[in-house]
Amino acid sequence: MPFFSIIIPTYNVDKYLANCLESVRTQNFDDWEAIIVNDGSTDQSGAIADEFAQKDARFRVITKKNAGLHLARYDGVLKAQGTYTLFLDGDDEYNPKSLKRLYRYLSENPVESLHIGLEVIACEGTAERTAQLFQEGANCSDGTYLQPEILASVFAKDKGYLRDWRMTQRVIRTDLLKTAFSTMSHERLSRAEDGYEYFVVASMLEEEATQNDVVAYRYYLGRGVTSARVLDASDFLKSAKCYKAIIDATYAYSTSHPELELKRYAEGFEYKLLESMANEWHERIDDSQKLQCARDLALIFGPNEIAFELMRFVRDEAYDAWNQSLVPSADAPAIQWMKLAHELAEPKKRYYSAYAAMDKIAMDHLADVRSIANLQTFDDQKVRIFVSAHKPVSL
Repeated sequence: MPFFSIIIPTYNVDKYLANCLESVRTQNFDDWEAIIVNDGSTDQSGAIADEFAQKDARFRVITKKNAGLHLARYDGVLKAQGTYTLFLDGDDEYNPKSLKRLYRYLSENPVESLHIGLEVIACEGTAERTAQLFQEGANCSDGTYLQPEILASVFAKDKGYLRDWRMTQRVIRTDLLKTAFSTMSHERLSRAEDGYEYFVVASMLEEEATQNDVVAYRYYLGRGVTSARVLDASDFLKSAKCYKAIIDATYAYSTSHPELELKRYAEGFEYKLLESMANEWHERIDDSQKLQCARDLALIFGPNEIAFELMRFVRDEAYDAWNQSLVPSADAPAIQWMKLAHELAEPKKRYYSAYAAMDKIAMDHLADVRSIANLQTFDDQKVRIFVSAHKPVSL
């Protein structure tokens, strides 16, 4: 039985796969197996994987029809034989000597799960500063976590989402991982599958340690789905439905395990996914498509959920306007978003209290901004009349 199983889902990454697999093969630690799951690639990824397996028996290849990252990982976990399992995406790499350092730590501290360090490399137009901030955030947490802190540090809104949910940034005991994946959805899941998978894993953990000084994972920011290009609304809505499927799967797991008291964390996860999805709407959907797209999102996630996000953006726009002493016009995007949010909101449906709280904050911000107009009107007046009376008078 190898000490490490490394599961490498692969789909159309032939430009990067050889470097990925070579980063595993050249580690100065030999006690590992690598399970390459070829998820229906239509490029040369399968041939590259087969070539490595022919030359080194520690590489094994599973070839299957395309079913997405989640199910590729599931198939890999089923075949894993190591004491501990890691996940490596086919377009990323391991830094040299990482496995030996992880082995030394885990041999002395056999924890259920270990959070490891991440190196972030900007590529394909990604700004260096963006990569730097990503890396700092990925490696900021420290210490050993016990329950309920394990779940709360990642999924609780009132804890500020202190820790990430990336499966690739963890080493997890294989027997626990097999149990976790056996209880997960066996349906195709895309977008934020790491969050769902870690939600289930974290619910089963008793202890998770941190060794971020072992910067094992080399992540290339800019490859895959991290592009900043403008999205067509129809493509975005397909992605939004994937987010909704993740949210539904998380609530289904939470409901099926009432003894674990997971509702609070499922709600925190939903809040973060809605925020992420809405940010993508704000940044990547053309302004001419935004309003109709928001209406369509309300049909997917619920009217109050989308009204909340719209008013969040109204709040932010009003705050920026205040700082710049600007007053938004009647046809400004923020005003249109406000009108749509008020149209969508339904008091008798879920999420209304959250929406109502955000609406009050945003409307107070807008009122402050509009007070600027009154002050500007006053300043522009050429004639001002002041009346001061210290006793009753008749005018």
